[in-house]
Amino acid sequence: MIPFAGQTVTVYNRREVKQADERTRVAWVRRRLDGCYWARRALRAVEDGHARVNYTLICKIPESPDYLPPDRWDALEDVRGLWTLAAGDIIVLGAVNDEIDGDNTINDMLAKYERRGIMRVTAVQDRCAGRLGHYLAQGV
Repeated sequence: MIPFAGQTVTVYNRREVKQADERTRVAWVRRRLDGCYWARRALRAVEDGHARVNYTLICKIPESPDYLPPDRWDALEDVRGLWTLAAGDIIVLGAVNDEIDGDNTINDMLAKYERRGIMRVTAVQDRCAGRLGHYLAQGV
């Protein structure tokens, strides 16, 4: 259990799927995860004598037997019940049921959940060695 972690998040894993005509399309696999930690961190920088603040979001997700590293997850045809974390995935704060498809795009999701909390994952660390095993996702 991660200290101070009582949030639910919804992870959307980006997946490339081959169609019957051999073309590839992007599909999104949704997974709800409980017991997570979500925070917004300020990153301060001085550039040309001007102070600037950029924000990054972090999400800590407890270690899970259903998690697979991205390369193993990508190699499977059937990923039902499994999830991963990789750059380009989307994490929404809270339990949501939206599907990402032709009618509801990534940009629609980013706009809809901007105030609630949504991130496009830019970096992932597996921190499962130790007592408080978890996966750390960072994003914007």
